[in-house]
Amino acid sequence: MIKVGDKEQINSFSFVVKDNEIAQAEMTFPGSNVPFRLSFTFLPGDVSGLAEWKWESDIVKFTFRGWRNSLGSSFSEPAKFGDLGNRKIYLQIAHHLIGPDTNVCQAFVLLGAPNA
Repeated sequence: MIKVGDKEQINSFSFVVKDNEIAQAEMTFPGSNVPFRLSFTFLPGDVSGLAEWKWESDIVKFTFRGWRNSLGSSFSEPAKFGDLGNRKIYLQIAHHLIGPDTNVCQAFVLLGAPNA
């Protein structure tokens, strides 16, 4: 088990995608056998470091606009995007732009402490 502060890392994904290409990951949460999907899309844009997400049925779609830093970008802290019982679900991401339109990404899914 990996702990990050009061959170438990339950999964991580690495991928390389071109702008506008979708990366999709499937996972299950601890104590559950129901599949859960995440999709990630990086887009060029005027806004620096904008991240949005929305739930659509059984998939959470993350869209990142203007993440153009070759030295790296991430959230300042893990971003809450849902709840699982009495625990919050978070995403942390590490991103690098390599070349004009290629994105290298490491995504981490974390669960907060119960009732935290």
